[in-house]
Amino acid sequence: MAFRPSFFSPTLFSEAVSTLAAVVRNSLRPCRTYSSSRGAARGEVPTSLSTAARERRMQRTALLRRNRADPELERAARTGTLSVPLDQVQREWQAHRGLDQLMRAGHHFNIYQDLYGGRVFRPRGFMEVAYGEKTVHRGTILSPTEASQPPRVSGLTRDGLCSLVLSNPDGHLLNHNMELLHWMILNISGGAVSSGEEVVPYLQPVPPQGSGLHRLVFTLYTHSSPIAVDNSMIKQPSNSWLDQRTFSTAEFLSARPSLQPFTFSLFQSLWDSSVHTAYMEDLVYPEPVYEVVRELTPRRRRQENTRLLKANHYRLIQCVSGSDLHS
Repeated sequence: MAFRPSFFSPTLFSEAVSTLAAVVRNSLRPCRTYSSSRGAARGEVPTSLSTAARERRMQRTALLRRNRADPELERAARTGTLSVPLDQVQREWQAHRGLDQLMRAGHHFNIYQDLYGGRVFRPRGFMEVAYGEKTVHRGTILSPTEASQPPRVSGLTRDGLCSLVLSNPDGHLLNHNMELLHWMILNISGGAVSSGEEVVPYLQPVPPQGSGLHRLVFTLYTHSSPIAVDNSMIKQPSNSWLDQRTFSTAEFLSARPSLQPFTFSLFQSLWDSSVHTAYMEDLVYPEPVYEVVRELTPRRRRQENTRLLKANHYRLIQCVSGSDLHS
């Protein structure tokens, strides 16, 4: 005879079973990924992600089997003479996943919110930015010394006119809502940066000491008619370099509705000794230095409080013992 508690109710039991079954069904539904959410927000009907992923996995598996069955590839991989065509890999990445990953990098570094005022756009292409032998990817860390000279920018769109802006949303010294403008070239034609009008000359990254990593973002805009330089863009003439390089991408876009962001590229930079030289010689401005205040973890904070409590208790005992001796 099975044990049956006195509070057992068949109705409550059936309701509990139904609730548990609903929870299990919901847990088996496919998760809502970034791509499906973005497609649904545009009013598109997302395709079956599981089917697409299964097809890609089957294609990769078939390719791996063919490569493993190839004796020439196996011998080259074993002897270290296998040559991977990086240019072809780069082209395939750009064709299949590049733009989506670039957009995700923009969300990861909060570029859309801090730079474009919450305006989210999907990049329509790529531009190549290189400082010497180092290429800027999605958040590459470059020192100010490595980025001391203007970069090589290629791969710009050849359709119509375009403009290039390099700004730092973390670099303004007086107003955290504004950006520090490092470079501005307007009305580029034919995809050659040299054909544009350099409105603001290039300034190397100047992150103050102790301020951490700064984000520097290249934004490429497309437009059909030339952009005229006015006071709403930059303050000219100005006695202060900071006034001349005070910039807001959101205001720049809102004042020019015909301007369309085409793509962006970003890197990060941290203080080094060349920043001091840039402030003293190029900007002729006192270099700001910030104290690094390290945040304590909850565990370290408890340990520090315990240490201070024991130290104060020891001092109290010493004071009491000293007063007893004097009495």
